[in-house]
Amino acid sequence: MIIAITGASQNDKRDSFNYMIGIIKVLMAFEVILCHYWTAGDTNSILLDPFIKLRLKAVPVFIVTSFFYLGLKLLRAPVHDFYKSRIQRLLIPYVGWAIVYYLVFCVCENVFSGPFAGSVTLKSLGWQLLLGACWELCPQLWYQADLIIITVLVLALFVKLKRITAYRVCFCLSMIALILQYTGINYKAFGELPIESKYTIGRICEMLPLSFAGLVLAVSVNQITKEPTFSQARQRWIAFGSLLMVIFIYRFKVFAGVELNFAYAGFDSICLAIGIVLFGIMMPLSNLPGIIKRIILFLSRFTFGVFCIHWAVGKYMMEIMKQHDIIAGTFPQCVAIMGISYVILWLFSLLPLRCVQYLVE
Repeated sequence: MIIAITGASQNDKRDSFNYMIGIIKVLMAFEVILCHYWTAGDTNSILLDPFIKLRLKAVPVFIVTSFFYLGLKLLRAPVHDFYKSRIQRLLIPYVGWAIVYYLVFCVCENVFSGPFAGSVTLKSLGWQLLLGACWELCPQLWYQADLIIITVLVLALFVKLKRITAYRVCFCLSMIALILQYTGINYKAFGELPIESKYTIGRICEMLPLSFAGLVLAVSVNQITKEPTFSQARQRWIAFGSLLMVIFIYRFKVFAGVELNFAYAGFDSICLAIGIVLFGIMMPLSNLPGIIKRIILFLSRFTFGVFCIHWAVGKYMMEIMKQHDIIAGTFPQCVAIMGISYVILWLFSLLPLRCVQYLVE
């Protein structure tokens, strides 16, 4: 096989790691920070335009990537061999980060009389553990909640049904989800729910087609790379075609938008995410200099941790800005949030505890 499409163990990461996927993960983690904290209006520069366009594509890319790798596992090993470890790998950080945020915003803040003292209660922790979207703690973990729900659903289908039947059921569920999106039924059903629940529940319908897209992409890539005629030249043409597809969809707005949605609905999110992920798969950058590879490995290692911790880092930074009458929510501040997040995560990663590694990586 010419391309590196799987993850790698610590022993052979540099040999089989896909560095372009690593770069995409780092970029998308930064886009999540921009979604939450880039509010100052310094968006007129043409150099920043790509960041503006990609802000709402981070979650679709993460979902497609996650289910692409799950799809590869489903093709190469029986579900019974890995489903427990997969669910455990998702649940531990989900619960762990909820507890970390609660301890920081409730216990530490009350003890040291911080700016958020009194804003978090045990009820907040309950909402966070139940649906992953308590605004006072870490609401971005609605993503992890939906990832767990859909992963359990997909794994259950592949355990109980024949493989081809499981794929067909996934396809039907995705089509139903798209119909519910475009008719507005999904938003009308869940849009009026409390903020702690509406995003987690409402976005399940938006994540389902993206998840199925990742599974189908895994099957397609696995099939293409096994063909005797598959060559490096063909690999590059696929990467180039994927990039053109992304640019074309952005430029000409090919698909009709979903009027009522929770931010990630519609065919455009699906196709753009597929195009970006496929470009990464087909352009693994395996010939990069060693030092560049080590930097990408380091940065991509902590992207999930950045996704989880940036909310707290950003809240404290914005509070400091306000206290000193500094304009908050600028692009450079978002860069600073990411940098500080990496430093904290790296320091935590030095602790020789397995549970800590689950949180930061």
